[in-house]
Amino acid sequence: MFKKLFKRKIIKVRLIEVISNEAFGTVKMKPEQLPSSFEKPTTIHIEGGDWQVEKAEPIHADEFINKGELTLWLNKIIKIDPQNIRYSIPTITNELPSLSDKYSFYDLTHTIHEDDWRQMEFLPQNELPVIEEEMKMIEDIIFPEDDPDFDSTVNGFDRVHIRKIGRRLLNIPLDDFISTISIEKKGNLAIDGHIGFIENGFAFKSANHIYYGTLENGIIKELCLDFYDSMDDEISSIISKYNLLLVLWCRGSITSV
Repeated sequence: MFKKLFKRKIIKVRLIEVISNEAFGTVKMKPEQLPSSFEKPTTIHIEGGDWQVEKAEPIHADEFINKGELTLWLNKIIKIDPQNIRYSIPTITNELPSLSDKYSFYDLTHTIHEDDWRQMEFLPQNELPVIEEEMKMIEDIIFPEDDPDFDSTVNGFDRVHIRKIGRRLLNIPLDDFISTISIEKKGNLAIDGHIGFIENGFAFKSANHIYYGTLENGIIKELCLDFYDSMDDEISSIISKYNLLLVLWCRGSITSV
């Protein structure tokens, strides 16, 4: 059937840019240059570039060949050189926590992006050598020696270091922590785009900060900050009382008191 149709004529193809919905040209194509149907995702090569067909009228070849006309709504495929890809953060952790449909608190549900998991965390002071070793690899990305004027806010980062430091479990009694910094609200922790809650997770709101992490039998095992601007009495008291370091991985910062 298509062989007979192919002998008939040239197809006049009207091109429309899908985002602006504006026509940007008309080309003439032979039937054999077009697919038998646009029902499946289709890429076509026009005017020296590749385009994704988002919509076609008519959809089937027998219709647009008989009609001699075809309208395509197209989205330009932009090819990026991998060497030019830049990243907004210099590091992420190598694992996400498990999720569950169970939760323990009712005041709120705090949601974080998966890239923010453990980016600002409290770790035991005796882990400093391991932390410093990991941080050295991140500093090489944040402060490249071959480019002293590097500004990540303008240029982005050329690579991302995946931290291999494991989850260093703390041993902070929950009741003691809550009384130490006067928690105002107790809630659950979720990850944006993921169903459920972080298993054994929590998100506590004080007057100044939101803390999150995981619990086990009334003991805080992981403790992180949602946002950090500068050291204050509240954070200082946590670091001092529980012999911790505040590690800001994406800033290349390790803070003690």
